[in-house]
This record gives sequence, structure tokens and C-alpha cells, in this order.
Amino acid sequence: MWSKVFLEQASSDWQVYEHLKGTHFPNCHALHYLQMATEKLAKAYLLVIPTESQSVLSTLAGEGPNPEYPWKDPLGNFYVPAIYEFPLSKILLEPRGYSLIKLIRIALTKFDVLHR
Repeated sequence: MWSKVFLEQASSDWQVYEHLKGTHFPNCHALHYLQMATEKLAKAYLLVIPTESQSVLSTLAGEGPNPEYPWKDPLGNFYVPAIYEFPLSKILLEPRGYSLIKLIRIALTKFDVLHR
């Protein structure tokens, strides 16, 4: 099962890479998604062979929502970040979420002014 969920997340990361490459966004973002896609693809292939790596990978993700790695909850249910509905995503659409995004945007764009 780990192999399947890592493959699904690798496919999602690849789609984002395909979407970002050649856009106006800095190239590092496309490369980051390429890195994540290949990393998860390699893990998916490694997990086809039963090894102790499954316990190592579950330790990476923990037992809770993780936007980068698939995870398994204490009941044994597997989750894929690309198709999981993160509660934070809904919060970011609320007024307090808009405020947080605005604060992050200001912190990023005004770093030199704020970091004196």
C-alpha cells in the first residue's frame, strides 16, 4: 500500500512540475517539485520490495496530516496529500486566513524594511 500512495503523490508533484516549468515563477519552484516527484517515485519503487524502509517512511510522515509525504493514521488508513482536504486550506479562505496570507506577503515583500 505504501508504494501505491507514494506513486500517487509523485504523480501529483510531477503535474505541478509540468505546470510550473517555463512559467514566470522562479525556476527553483519547478525544480523543487521535480525533486519531490523523483524522490517519491524512487520510494514507491523501493517499497515494492518488502523491507524495513516502510517503518522508516512512516516515521518520516508521522501519524498526522503532512502536505509533502503520504501517511498512515493509527487505525491503518493511508492518506495521499494530493487528495487530502487539509483543514488549513479552508481556514486560509476565511478572514483570519486572508489576514495571515496578507501578513506573509508583507513579510516577504518588505523584508529589507522590516529586517533593519
